[in-house]
Amino acid sequence: MVTYILGAGASIHAGYPLTTNLGNVIHQWARQSNFLHRGEIDELHELYGGLTNLEKVLTDLYDHPEGSRAATLKEAHRGGIIGALAVAIPEFFNYVRQNPIDGPDLYREFARAKIKSGDTILTFNYDLACERALRTEGLWEIGDGYGFSLGAGITPPSMVKVLKLHGSANWLGILFDGITSFSQVSNVYGQRPCLFGRRDFTYLGYSSDVDDPLYRGISAPGGEPAVILPTFHKNFFHLTSFGREWERFWNCIWEQAQEALASAEKIVVIGYSMPSGDERARELLLKYSNPDAEIQVFSGTRTGVICGDFRNGGFQNVNSSDQSHFEDFMKT
Repeated sequence: MVTYILGAGASIHAGYPLTTNLGNVIHQWARQSNFLHRGEIDELHELYGGLTNLEKVLTDLYDHPEGSRAATLKEAHRGGIIGALAVAIPEFFNYVRQNPIDGPDLYREFARAKIKSGDTILTFNYDLACERALRTEGLWEIGDGYGFSLGAGITPPSMVKVLKLHGSANWLGILFDGITSFSQVSNVYGQRPCLFGRRDFTYLGYSSDVDDPLYRGISAPGGEPAVILPTFHKNFFHLTSFGREWERFWNCIWEQAQEALASAEKIVVIGYSMPSGDERARELLLKYSNPDAEIQVFSGTRTGVICGDFRNGGFQNVNSSDQSHFEDFMKT
């Protein structure tokens, strides 16, 4: 079996930006589209003189170290700006998929030519382009294809798992499961994200009779997108008045990724830069991957560094070439 690791570089062909461009692109989109929370994003852009280094800006917002620009903001205001960015990401990604760019559909070629039943995809991307291509080819289903079940019989079993280690644009934490009488609840976000939004099910090719039971009957839920924002220090939980919620959920997804890497005969890294800030991801790949697996890397200018990391970690069968992008992998 093969385990694939996908980063932002794998989705460039579909029009989605790299993390280094994400902040400024979202700011531009928010102003042009009259996004509801554009004021918060405008303010952040002005405060930092741009959003090129979004990871640093978000880290400041979360940690607000003394002397940082984010430290000049009140706590509630910082939280509002973080929330605005979290909402902006799925909305912007929906805009991208409604305005496709010309060029090859590498995910569709990937699904047709490379993916086999039993393979696993670990992705750090929020977009749904990979899942859509896989489902078009009959390889993936939403009922259990994300590594958690929506319920028995929602869809046929998925032949391929797509484990989204930083969350997804179609995952939402619904506040109090939509219950209005708060005395009846024991948590804020429930046990797992809800797959909310008719537009997302439609984009993935599902008819109106396929949905997530968690949001049936809820027309306008309050909630928070279930995405791990790009910061230097990522927390895989939501700290609420009930404690650290969703920690078990995130751990379950990451444990499945660990199992997929440990049993893989081949591990292919595509468009993922393995940055030092992704501490948990680096540990996952370098500590838990099968040491006898063949490692192939197609991550642009980072390819040589990533190959060196694997070799230094004791992996013997590490391969790369001067041609090291997604389209190059498709020619192998």
